[in-house]
Order: sequence, then structure tokens, then C-alpha cells
Amino acid sequence: MSKLRWLALPQELTLRQIAFRITRPGYRTHWAWIITTLTDPQRYSAEELVQLYAKRWQVEVQFRDLKTTLGLKKLSAKTAAGVRKELLMFVLLYNLVRQVMLESARRQQVDADRISFIDAVRWMLWSSPTEPMPLLRVNPLRLQRPTQKLKSAQPASPPAADAEAQECPQALRAAQSTSRMLDQTRF
Repeated sequence: MSKLRWLALPQELTLRQIAFRITRPGYRTHWAWIITTLTDPQRYSAEELVQLYAKRWQVEVQFRDLKTTLGLKKLSAKTAAGVRKELLMFVLLYNLVRQVMLESARRQQVDADRISFIDAVRWMLWSSPTEPMPLLRVNPLRLQRPTQKLKSAQPASPPAADAEAQECPQALRAAQSTSRMLDQTRF
């Protein structure tokens, strides 16, 4: 960021913090926080923002599938035309895998994002053209839908473990401590 843009930033920024728990059977419950400039809780409910965060996280998972599972970390083409062809090949392959996932999801009556990407890739690699599609692995839900709001005059802060505080970026800690509005809605 240039010095001119830095100086043009406002002196204060009003933020809202939304704390929620991520629970998965067989795993420890974890606290997560969303820091946002959407400060109006009537217009932007905490539940909707948590659900939006879960959808955004799915995009990150899909990028990981492209880069890691399909091997898009490094392109091997040496020319611009070769790079375009290679990218097109990855897009076609990704869409084919997603189509297999969609068909498996329909058969199992679950959301297509819950079907294992790597399981679909492996089935495509190792099955014969006449082999019927098996039931592919269904992943557990990553974030549970928020269930209820806990209301109190003085909302208790979620537990802050020392390890979590160390991992939290310094800017985020500063934003939390200087925010004027704190939405401690918990799920």
C-alpha cells in the first residue's frame, strides 16, 4: 500500500465481532470469529454472516481441489497458447469431476459439496467405462447451522486459549481491542 493511500484511510474503524462454535462429531469444539464492517445486526444478522462465511470457505476448498488434488500448483507449458490449453484442460477436468460428484450427490440425496472430490477423481481414474458409479464418500458438514442466540445483559466472552491468541494476527487483535461495537452473539 502506498503512503498516500495509507494516509487516506480513516483514523478509526467501527467493527463487529461475531463469535461462533464449530462442532463436528468426534472432534473438539472450536471457537471461530468473524470480524466485519457490517455493523447493523438487524440488516446483517449474525446467522446469515456465519452461513456466508461457510459458503466462502467452500470456495477455498474448491481452489485446494484444483491446486493440490488435480496438480494445478505449477503449469508446465512454456508458451501463452500452451498455458491457455493447460488451464482449459484443468477447467474441463474439474467440471467433469464436479459432474460425477453431482450425480453421486443426487443418488445419495446430499449436497454436492459434501461428496469427496478425491473419491470422485479416484473412481474416474480406476474404473472401467462400463462400471456403474458406486456411492462416493460423503464428507461431514464443516460448519453446523447456528442453532440459537444466547442473550444476556453482559454477554460472556468466548474462551480465549493462549495458543489461539498467539496465532491471531497482531492487526486482528488490535482491531478487536479498538472496535467500538462488539457483537458477542454466540451459537
